[in-house]
Amino acid sequence: MSFAILHSFIKEGDSNRHYALCLAVESQGQLTLLNDGQPVLFSLHEKKKMGSPVLFRKPDGKLGLAAAAFEGSEYILLYDCAEDWTFTNERHVRVNKAGIPVKSFSISYSQDQKEFILQWSDGSQGYVSVSSDWTTFSEPATADFEKTQAHIPVADAICVSSLLISTEEYAALIMRYNKPQHTGFAEAFADMSLLVDANAGDLNLPDQVTATYSDGSTKGFGVAWDTEAVDFTTPGVYTLTGRIKQPQYPNPLIRERADPFIFYDNETGFYYFTASYPTYGHDHNNEIQADGYDRIMIRRSRTLEGLATAEEIEVWNEENSSVNHRYIWAPELHKIGGKWYILCTASSEPDNVWGIRPMFIPCNGDVMDVSAWSRDGHYAFNGVNDGSFSTFSLDMTYFQHMEQHYVIWAEKPAGSRLYMATIDPAQPWRLTSPRIELSVPDYAWEQGQGDQIDEGPVVIKHSGRVFVFFSACTVDANYCMGYLHADENADLMKLESWTKNPFPILSTHDFDDGQQGPGHNSFTRDELGNTVLCYHSRTKGEPGDGGLDDPGRHARIKPIHFASDGRPVLNMSLEEELRPDLSVLTLKINVLDQA
Repeated sequence: MSFAILHSFIKEGDSNRHYALCLAVESQGQLTLLNDGQPVLFSLHEKKKMGSPVLFRKPDGKLGLAAAAFEGSEYILLYDCAEDWTFTNERHVRVNKAGIPVKSFSISYSQDQKEFILQWSDGSQGYVSVSSDWTTFSEPATADFEKTQAHIPVADAICVSSLLISTEEYAALIMRYNKPQHTGFAEAFADMSLLVDANAGDLNLPDQVTATYSDGSTKGFGVAWDTEAVDFTTPGVYTLTGRIKQPQYPNPLIRERADPFIFYDNETGFYYFTASYPTYGHDHNNEIQADGYDRIMIRRSRTLEGLATAEEIEVWNEENSSVNHRYIWAPELHKIGGKWYILCTASSEPDNVWGIRPMFIPCNGDVMDVSAWSRDGHYAFNGVNDGSFSTFSLDMTYFQHMEQHYVIWAEKPAGSRLYMATIDPAQPWRLTSPRIELSVPDYAWEQGQGDQIDEGPVVIKHSGRVFVFFSACTVDANYCMGYLHADENADLMKLESWTKNPFPILSTHDFDDGQQGPGHNSFTRDELGNTVLCYHSRTKGEPGDGGLDDPGRHARIKPIHFASDGRPVLNMSLEEELRPDLSVLTLKINVLDQA
């Protein structure tokens, strides 16, 4: 039985990012934009644009998606749609051999003929053709065809098509593309009675509560109870409140620190922070300033918010090294085989800042002891002769999964791509396996100004999955974050183990406070064990040209959420994470006379 109307459309605009699949669902007179009105699918076709997206039913009741090649050709784009509303298996299907372009179209299925009926227009003439397998088509016949366009109140929406969906399909759609809604708390607090001269400890109130969400997911928060409001020496009824302790961090956390990385060390109980040390533009001869992208700074604190004001110490500088030179980019702090290392990017050529490769700087003592750090770092070494590090390469990260140790980095054979290989923790700079090409910047959101960029990988494990987050596109307002994921029990060195999310998970669109170009992130955990995102972004309106030598990329941190299906949700606002009207718990305390 039909429950809602699903609208598929594209948006008109001036870039390939606009001509991608958007969805909105209409139920009980209310229109809900999915994924906050942003695309949920981008075409991998070389033109990077799709037109006239159409969802249709297959004979078994499952859904398919078709779209016109935007520039108009005899081909259409065809996708499978899973029950969880993920679109896969993009293929380019030639629907006629006469070269008649398909611009707008509709698809239906004839139960009698066991065939799909494709009706379309080339812009002036209508046609019809049939196919039973989406491989062979009948010769197109001219026919009257004028597609009825649905109208929805969405700015710039064009080529709108509609489909009836069931209650179950609606629920799965909301689960897949919309943020969970805070609904309350798992704990039930009843009014209490105590005898006079009791104390606050007798209330036995928890110092943590569990927030619940519309999709069945949960998240822990601290709670501060105002027991001072209860006079335990005087009989009466008192109102006791507990304020939910929602973490709120300085924004930005640290100014002019791009590519931020936070590492929490269980042994010392410190949060450690490092990031790229910026340049400040060019001099009057348009030459790069002598200072900047040349040193590594570290600060530490017992708390995340304390990093904002913690002392910053220079632990390494390229001027003291004989083999590592500017540019020094994107340092990360890791413990590998029980030993501290800084992973960063450096040039192996003293007179060429672009001759960069990943390198490892070992530490033989305390992280904050400058003398404990080696002056010369080890460049990442291709121990298997597979071509790794033969070109511009950067942004190496490390992770351990089960008994295996891995590194992931970005390299530019043609556009910046992500590669992964195994290492031996005794010599972590040396690859012990051939690399796999983990991600290629094929989507429109990974491309800009003629560049194709995936970079800044970082790994987190959650909900039985291994996630690789990365940043994409140019370092301006188009910079954004994407991710891949694999089952934790899969062979991570097999490319088929990984699935790439087809749209960005965090972008400029997700902020209403002027932040632009979020990316190059890391993850840590707060005091309750909740995952916290650390990233950089620019602030709209600040001076600067937005390029690499503009220092206006600031380090920020924000809580994130994991949906009940394990999907990471990075774009929840504080008000969405914790509803303001539910941020205070209230109960009555009845203090009774001893008599």
